[in-house]
Amino acid sequence: MHRIARTVVASLLTLIAGMLLAGCDSASDKASEKIAEKVIEQSSGDDVDVNVDGDSVSVESKDGSGSFSTSKELPKDWPAELELPDGSAIVASSTIDTGSDDGTQSTVHATIDEDPADVVKHFADQLDGWKETAKSTIDTDGTTIASASWEDGDEKVSVTATTGDSDTTFIVGLSRGA
Repeated sequence: MHRIARTVVASLLTLIAGMLLAGCDSASDKASEKIAEKVIEQSSGDDVDVNVDGDSVSVESKDGSGSFSTSKELPKDWPAELELPDGSAIVASSTIDTGSDDGTQSTVHATIDEDPADVVKHFADQLDGWKETAKSTIDTDGTTIASASWEDGDEKVSVTATTGDSDTTFIVGLSRGA
């Protein structure tokens, strides 16, 4: 993974945790932006621009950009043909510019009252015609983990679904470009 992608991921996770704990308003948003910019610039050596807007954080540098949101919405460039299962509740989403031509990595974290294998099957049905590159199901001590991944040209999708205390948590990843 490119240096900027690691920097962006670490930065976004740190910022979002701080935002959620602090309950941001516009004054604390600006203070968070300035502090984050200084920390990232000192650790990476890159000039960065951090923007906090309510429940969203974005980081940009000359090498790439990334964003993270707890707005419970799909990333802005999420393909309409890759629908989440009915009844899904989005917890968070993110998109990172990988630094290559048109390369992005987007992730959606959601919950649903459905069996993990059914969640994976939902995506498998949508990705009919894509090459399945991995698939597994593990059952242990009352916990089920189902996962699969597919690729089509320079696009890759991976899904992991795990039973929880009261529902199933799943993460869908979409990579585009090199």
